[in-house]
Amino acid sequence: IDDHGSDVEGTVLLARLHRAMGHPDTADSLLATLSPADLVDHGTIVAAVNSRWLAGDVAGAVALAEAAVAARPEAAAAHIALADARTATEDWAAARRSLRAANTLDDAPDGQLLRRAWVAAREGDTEAALTHFRRRLDLYPSGPFTPWLYAWTARGGGLEPLVQRDIERALARLHPGDGPLDFVAAAMQLIGAPEAAHAWRTAGEARDCPQAVSEASRANCEAWYAGLVGEDLDTAWARIQSAVAAEPDRSEYLDTLAVVAEARGDLPAARTAARRAARLSPSDVYLLWQVRRLDALSPAQP
Repeated sequence: IDDHGSDVEGTVLLARLHRAMGHPDTADSLLATLSPADLVDHGTIVAAVNSRWLAGDVAGAVALAEAAVAARPEAAAAHIALADARTATEDWAAARRSLRAANTLDDAPDGQLLRRAWVAAREGDTEAALTHFRRRLDLYPSGPFTPWLYAWTARGGGLEPLVQRDIERALARLHPGDGPLDFVAAAMQLIGAPEAAHAWRTAGEARDCPQAVSEASRANCEAWYAGLVGEDLDTAWARIQSAVAAEPDRSEYLDTLAVVAEARGDLPAARTAARRAARLSPSDVYLLWQVRRLDALSPAQP
């Protein structure tokens, strides 16, 4: 970049490196030197827009996403970025239109199911949100996130048997022991099946945590499973604190910190950790979900 200051690809790469090193503000400053068209063409428009609103600049995120759509109206990523920006403003109808445009451009009627589920739920159309989750379970039975977010959206509506049946049907399509056992455990806890949650936690820990590549990674794994089901929280808190101290810029560790903090009833700490995690990985729709989910909770909610 010193030799070729106008090299867009180099600037994008440097921004990604700074973000990976834990410097999201520096990354955002670098991306701000590029045009919206450049951000779309080099695959970083969604990250650039989301990092802006996560940092508090919601109006700037909307303006950047609108400029990207104007510059590259045929690019689905520009419309996804605008959907995320509109979601940050709680303009659900506009977000839904942008997601529909992105799916049309991608010829993907089942695209962006997690984003669509969030918008539908916040619009008050819980049935549509649950339909999106059920479709995602059908398409990706081994995929992460879905069981937990499905159960979280359905909680309190008397739909626990439906959620459990759908999750068990998805798992039945997989080889025994495969699948997102962590999120299945979390889902079972949410639908009021603590014995099943404990069993899935035990199986998941036994499968995943011995494969950890470092002590910090193992601590994160153990704290993650404990936090998702609300067990052994003091130990989990100490374990994830040690992991974050060892590697403070790992978004997955910060996400675990948020989950354990929420389980301990410390919603402010959970929100801070979740937002930091998302700024380090602002294209990760699951981390965006976590920020929005925690922001939507009041201190009295489970």
